[in-house]
Amino acid sequence: GLVEEAFSEATLTFLTTLTIGAGAGLVFFVGSFFTLMNDEYRHTFFSLETGGQMTRRVFFQGTDVMKKGVFTVHKSHWWPIRDEVEAWVKEGWATWEEEKPDWFTD
Repeated sequence: GLVEEAFSEATLTFLTTLTIGAGAGLVFFVGSFFTLMNDEYRHTFFSLETGGQMTRRVFFQGTDVMKKGVFTVHKSHWWPIRDEVEAWVKEGWATWEEEKPDWFTD
């Protein structure tokens, strides 16, 4: 075939061995990473929640400091709840202007 014509037998053997070795090394290191990790944190690496869903969840369940994060992500994440975001800003604006919380200067 074309590959055999472009590379010698020794080169193909080396590349095959290198690829298998790299794959095995990757499996070993990823496996070690998750094995050595604290069990209580392992679940944080897996989620079926989308970025937009997370943004909306944090907005509805979080503190004002957490809610302001809605403005640091793409508009599509919070657009479905724009009325709630607008109401939250209108409700808090005067207080934030007066109290000047650290996060309000962002």
